[in-house]
Amino acid sequence: CAWDGECSYFSYVLHDDEGRPQGFLRTDAGENANKGLDGVYPLVAGACTARQQSTALAHLKSTKELFSPVGLTAVDMSASYYRDDGYWNGAVWFSHQWFFWKTMLDLGEGAFAWDIARTALEAWKREVDDSYDTFEMINIASQWMLWRFHTAQSLAHNPLLRQALP
Repeated sequence: CAWDGECSYFSYVLHDDEGRPQGFLRTDAGENANKGLDGVYPLVAGACTARQQSTALAHLKSTKELFSPVGLTAVDMSASYYRDDGYWNGAVWFSHQWFFWKTMLDLGEGAFAWDIARTALEAWKREVDDSYDTFEMINIASQWMLWRFHTAQSLAHNPLLRQALP
């Protein structure tokens, strides 16, 4: 089973050359390396026991773990490998918001489904209203969509490019 009861996330499972499970993928410090949306996706598939479902919901709803100010983050904000300025490990990816929104409706968690939709759509709207552009993810630290963040960084360090753009 891929359930890691130590951290209450589903885990990546390591196998030996014969295909036998050997344990969970962990960081050098021993922390589960799958604390994030991947670690709760069995909820979307309907593949959880009642206890696993309850725990996955708690991770999703926690503002210290997966529920960021701009939506559900890909990596648990309490994980040692989380970075609020990261690409995958510090971002809200909009496609995942839909899958978890739909799952919450299926589970009768309508109020939380609304929280997911409202939070992500408000973040998306703020960015689109300001930049007139849209991308598939938003950075948690800047609350900007990723490429806008990188463009701003590039402009700050490239005077020719800065002069060429309005």
